Amino acid sequence: MRPEEDPRWWTNPAYIDVFHHYRREARYTLKRRGASDCRTCVGLRVIVMRHPNGPFSVPCSLCNPGGV
Repeated sequence: MRPEEDPRWWTNPAYIDVFHHYRREARYTLKRRGASDCRTCVGLRVIVMRHPNGPFSVPCSLCNPGGV
């Protein structure tokens, strides 16, 4: 297990779901969408946010002007 996947690595275990969601988005970006050079979303083309019900993603408005 890599250090970033070890739950003990997190200071707040409540954010582990955000970590896994972010990793899924990164894998999807590399396989399907292709990374951008946007400084806001760091190339993912989405912004990952946290909500009490779980993490979610919204399209980055700078590199996806149409919201797709």
